[in-house]
Order: sequence, then C-alpha cells, then structure tokens
Amino acid sequence: MIDSTSWDNSLISCLKSCGIDYVFLDKSALFFPVGYRVPDFQVSMTEDQGKIITIFPLANKLLEKGREMAPEDFVQKLLQVKGKDPVVSLFFDSKSIKSLDLVWLDEFFKLITSNKSIELISPSQSLKGEPEIEREYFQSRNIFKKVLLKSEELDNLYAKMIYVQTLANSIRGDKYKKKSALDELWKGQGYFSAFTCAASRKAYSCFITSEKLARSQDSFISSLVKSDFKLKGYKQYLYQGDTCNAYIQRAGGLVFEFDNIPTAWNYVSYCPDNPYPGLFRDGMYDFSQCRGDIESLTKGNFEDFASIVYDVDDYDRENKKLVLSFRYKTQEGPIRIIKTYRFFNFLTAVKYELVNMGGLPINIGGVISFNLTLSSDEHIFHPRMLEKGIEFEDKSRTITITSDRISNFTYRNIFHNGNQYLSTLIYAFGQTGNLEPGKSCQISFELSCH
Repeated sequence: MIDSTSWDNSLISCLKSCGIDYVFLDKSALFFPVGYRVPDFQVSMTEDQGKIITIFPLANKLLEKGREMAPEDFVQKLLQVKGKDPVVSLFFDSKSIKSLDLVWLDEFFKLITSNKSIELISPSQSLKGEPEIEREYFQSRNIFKKVLLKSEELDNLYAKMIYVQTLANSIRGDKYKKKSALDELWKGQGYFSAFTCAASRKAYSCFITSEKLARSQDSFISSLVKSDFKLKGYKQYLYQGDTCNAYIQRAGGLVFEFDNIPTAWNYVSYCPDNPYPGLFRDGMYDFSQCRGDIESLTKGNFEDFASIVYDVDDYDRENKKLVLSFRYKTQEGPIRIIKTYRFFNFLTAVKYELVNMGGLPINIGGVISFNLTLSSDEHIFHPRMLEKGIEFEDKSRTITITSDRISNFTYRNIFHNGNQYLSTLIYAFGQTGNLEPGKSCQISFELSCH
C-alpha cells in the first residue's frame, strides 16, 4: 500500500498499468510552494507523460480532531467544511478504529446516513459523468509544470506535445519515419521551453509536422473522436482531417485549436495578452450598454459564454457532427442555445439555434468571435469585407468566414507591447429581432481554409 503522505508522479504509469484510476492522498502533507493554497477538500487530478490519475483528498487532520469529539459534534464539524462541492474522504485504519469504540462508530454512521446535507458516495460514482476537476502537480520537480496551470494557452501547447509524442512513439515498422517524427517533436520541445509567442508558434509548427509524419498515408481517414486531449480528466472532441484539425472543448463550446496540416500552422496558437482566444466563441450583449461595434465589444461590454460548460446533445462520429447546447436566463426569460458543428475537408460549419423558452418576446444581441493567429508577424492584415463575411489572404492560403444571415463583421489586429503582431480578432454580431415565446431563430457560419 502507498503511504497517503508520499507521492511521486512516476507512480502514475505503474498505477494506470494496474488498472487503477484514482488514489487517496493527504494533500496537506505533500509538497507545495510557499503561498500555494492547498485545496484540502477538492477532488483533483494529476498527470505524467499524458497519463492521468484522480486524487481524492484524505482528511487525516480532520479525522484526528474528530476522534476527540462526540459523534454529533464531529458531524457538525463536517457540515462546516467549505468549498465548491467539497469532498471529505475519511479512512478508518486500524489506528483510527482502536482509538474509537464501536459505540462511537455506530452512532457516527447512523448520524451521517440520516443527515440529508451529507451525501455518501463512492469514488466511481463521484467520477461518473466526467465532472470537470482541476489539475495539480505535487513535489518540487513539478514546479515547471505549475507554470502551465497559469496559462490555458501554454497548457494547450503542452497537451499537443504529449499527444504528438504518443503518436510518434506508436509508429511501427518504419524506423526512418519514426525518427523523422521524433526529430520534429524534439525540435518543438526546444521551442516550447522558451515561453514566448514566436517560440510557441514554431513549437506548434514542429508538433503539427511531427503529427503529419506519424499519420499513415495509406490508411488515414478523417474522423471525429472523443479524447482527453487536454489531460483534464474529461473529454474534448477532435476533428482530424486531411487538411485541417479542429479541436472543440465543452467550456464555451469553442474551437481551441485549428491546424492547417499542409503548412503546419495553428490558427489559435499561444500569444500573451491575447483577449478572447478561440474560434466560434459565443457571447451576448445588452443594447443599452453596447453599441455592437468593435470599440465597445473589445472593451468587454457583453456577456462572454467561455466559462459555460455546454451539454453534449449529439455526437455523431460517422457524419462528423457534434451538437452542443446550454440554457441561459436573460432579463426577458430563459433561452436555449443549440450549437451544431459539422466538419468537412476544407470547411468547418456551425449552425446556431436560439429558442425562446419563456413566456415573453425577447430581443437580444448575439456575438460570435474568431481570434485568428495569422502566419506572419511582419505586417498588419487587412481583410476583404464580403457581403456576409470576411476574408484574409495569408501567404498561400485564403481564410474565409461567412454567414447566411449576418452581414455585420468587424475586426482589429492585436499587438503585444504595441508592435509585435499577435492575432486578428473578428466579431460577427446581430439581433434576434422580436422572438416570440416558443419560437426559434437560426444563424449559420462557415470557416474555410484553402
């Protein structure tokens, strides 16, 4: 048995090989940097080389205090535990049982089973439905990885590195192909360690090249798969095509990576100070606070849905279709937003449906944003404004965003320290009009890269 106060991430591979998906650890006794808040009563997960394991926190200190209390006082102590959905794991070992008489234990279990504010649950029940839990790293040698947790974009780049590493190492029967894929991977790892915008773009380019080399030219088939790509203990949805990759997360229902395979370029790569990262990022604005133009939108005068976890209504691998939705309460009443992704070789199509679920008409403004990292940092990009869309010439490619209804597109180029090009932020915004109760309206978008 592993001591609950001892841990090393190298144990993860061994535990996973034995079919173990979770462990109990006393996190208060593990190594944390000075000033780091130890979340004693939060389920978390940790990772090593792409393998993850869930950590249930043992409340050893709490149990030590509880042994000196009457059963009813200890139950009250448990009810005072704070935190978002706190989980208290109590391990009654031989030492604990010897210090408690059977009458105490019997009374304690009667009290917690009858208390409606306390839910008794097994680890497997707690993890059912893939709840979103935080990732943590323990021990001093993982200080480097703690940096990743402070930046979603850097964390995505690390996830890409681990994913490609798995692909490259799985190549069999062609040692030259495997060596080429690993060479690109190692080159990208060198760039990754720099933590700069330019270096991370080069790292992505190397990782995508390595991925391209790892693909079987004879048997590769475009697909839409579920995978814990981001190493968070729950699934993302990855479209992998001949010319493009599009990776979607449930948080915000947005595209967090969009690769052009032939040119090895990620259009959603890491950049510091980059507001509203991702493609097909949704929001809603109030007419009284936002004029619906680029100036007021970029000041954040709208409700950003990036933190909302969308429900998965349909996942159709065969037809490469993903349907996400969530319920939202406006001042006029509740609405439901349904977001349908369809994937094709050069094209990502997204259809929005907004349903008025209340009893009054509603008229609200919707915002869809696209934060594109174009492939040159040497000049400002000036797009062509289409009748219902916007188009960029990016070296040898043409990136086009169009809509069947919205003609109001606007954009601005974003710079770091006033001179280094980071990305181009595009907004499409419109209104529902007078949407009656029980009615719906639909808007479609297409993103193509040729």
